This record gives sequence, structure tokens and C-alpha cells, in this order.
Amino acid sequence: GDDVLIFDAKACDWSREGFTGLAHRSTVEVAYTHGVYCMDRSGNGTPGCRRFTHKPSLETMRKYDALYNEEREAYTDSTFFFDYPSAMKLLSWYDSVDQQLNGEIDAYGDFLQALGPEGDMDYIGTGTDALSELRRGLFKALAGTTLNVALVESSRFWHIGTLPEVLDHFCGLNSFLVEASGAEPEDIVEFEYRTGPHGLGYYRDTDMASNCTICSTTGSKVELGKRTVVEYCDVRDNCTIGDNCYLSCCVIDEGTDVPGDLFLCTVPVRSDGNKDSGPEFVTQIMSSHEDVKKKGKASDLQWMGQSLLAGCTKLGIAESDIWPNGGSGTLWDARLFPLCQSRQDSMRAALDICSMLKGLKPQVHDRVHGLCI
Repeated sequence: GDDVLIFDAKACDWSREGFTGLAHRSTVEVAYTHGVYCMDRSGNGTPGCRRFTHKPSLETMRKYDALYNEEREAYTDSTFFFDYPSAMKLLSWYDSVDQQLNGEIDAYGDFLQALGPEGDMDYIGTGTDALSELRRGLFKALAGTTLNVALVESSRFWHIGTLPEVLDHFCGLNSFLVEASGAEPEDIVEFEYRTGPHGLGYYRDTDMASNCTICSTTGSKVELGKRTVVEYCDVRDNCTIGDNCYLSCCVIDEGTDVPGDLFLCTVPVRSDGNKDSGPEFVTQIMSSHEDVKKKGKASDLQWMGQSLLAGCTKLGIAESDIWPNGGSGTLWDARLFPLCQSRQDSMRAALDICSMLKGLKPQVHDRVHGLCI
């Protein structure tokens, strides 16, 4: 998953029939990209849940009366559980389609939106394609099933699905590390409760940012910049890594200078024509503030501070080679990065790309484009 939950498990009752989900009071900024429980406010005690809405707009949350605290908060989802009869409903439905799923079923968007007394099929739309029909069948199988919530009012929901979130959370710019250790953020004087880049929470000034090293080895005279995370890396002597970087699974040669504001991740791959030999390596490189999930054409996506199309032109990569199976895609699956025989060579090639895109170094070797996975 892409979040970390801090809550009191003793406050949760998992014995109720149907589905039971943890409900966390979160900012509306978090609610936009997660599921929201729409509670029954008419009774006392633990409220029932009328319906569930997935990645709703502000207007949708207003429509379903799901907002709290002057429309700044909502109850968002995380993990959920279901009982044996509910499991049998799912298995019976699976058998009814001959155990063939012609599309991707979402455990939140498709399971939970079918539940509760107000659940409806509006989220499916009127399409007649195979996936829409599959989702309608699943809705009918689950419709009428009870949706319970376990309110964990004192919980904290930390989303870490984007690079800026990881850098801020792991480098001490908010109270994530303090709360994960069991302390209360209000007891730490350098934090201020305010609306920050990730919604309402406890923050401190950017000049207090640290860096974070996770399961990595670092040589002597290594300098790590502020708001930089290094995980599963081998950083050798006399290296400098700039501010606002995220490095994962990289081997960095002695004396290397890594500029700031970069995401670098080395992965082993097997190329189509070399499946019987050992792995080769690809190091993905992009700016740490760029959206790796955004889909579009090469002219629409940003890569290393410029359009992807402009960057590929500088590197001699044909637009048709970026996504061989189509004219659009994401940075994550673009064929931009050279295949190399070692992690070190792969890292050097990635930094060469950085230099070439900035006009600092000419292209000096033939490139073999590997699919980043």
C-alpha cells in the first residue's frame, strides 16, 4: 500500500456481520484520492454507514453529507475486513462468471461502493463493455450487505504515495516520524499545527529538514543534502548527493556528485533478446517533483524540467520509440534509459542523461533503450 496507519486496535470491533472498515478522520485533500465513508448521523453510539464513495470531488462529498469540521475533513478508508457469508457471496459470484474476470476489479471502488443502504450503480455508468457488465454483476452480488465502520478518531493516516510526501515525511518536515515512534506531535515545540503542503497537520520550517538513510552503506566523507532519502544503496567514499533527492537500490561510484532534485532508482531487468543470461540494469532518472503516474503524450509530460518530447530530441530518441505500443503513456513505463551490465554503469548512464539534458555533456555512446518496470 501507499499509506501508514497509526491507531488503537482495541477500539475496533471486527465481530459485526458484513464488511467492517477502518474510518480515519482525514483532510479533504486526502479524501480526494481515497475512499470516503458517508455516515448516518441520526443515532447515538457507533454510527452506521449509509454508503461509500471512491475518490470523490468536493461536490460529491457535500451531496452525500460526508464532510466535517467546516468541510475541512472527511472519514477516509484504509484496510477493511469481511465475514464468512460475505466471502461466500464473492465466491458464488466468481463461480457465476466461470472464474473468468475480463478486467480489473478494484477491492475498494467495486467492493465497498456496492454496500450500505444507499449504495447504487452510478459509479459504474452506462457502458456496455465487458468490464462494466462485470462490475454490475459484482454489485448485484454484494448489494444489501451491511457496511460497518470502526471509527479510529485518534488515528493518523499518512499517505506516502508521492515523492514529495516521502521526502517530507521521512526527513522531519512534519510529525510523521514523531507519531510513528509513539510520541505526540504537540509535545514537540518545533512543530506548528497548520495547513501545509499535505493538508492540515503538524509542520516545521523547511530549514529544519534532515536526511534519511535506510538500509544503506555510506563510505567516508559522504555528504547528503537536506530533504534527501537514500534507501538500499551503496554510496562510496567522497560522494555528494544534493538536496531533495530520492535514491533507491543504486551503487554510486567513489567521488560522484549527484545533483539535487533527482529521483534515481536502479532495477534489474532481462531484455527480450537476452533472456538466458544474467540480469542487466536500468536506472530510472527524473526530477523528484515530477508526476510519474501522469499519462499523456510526450509533448504533454514534463521530464527533467522540460517536455518529454524536447528531452528525447536532445538524446536522439525517436518519439515512436518512447512507448512502442502506443502514442501515450507515463514516465514510469517510457523507454528512456540505457541497459547496462552493472548497477554502477547504470548509475553513470543515468547521470550522463542528466548532464546531456542540461547541455553539459555530449552524447558519446550508442544507447540501448530498456523498458523500465
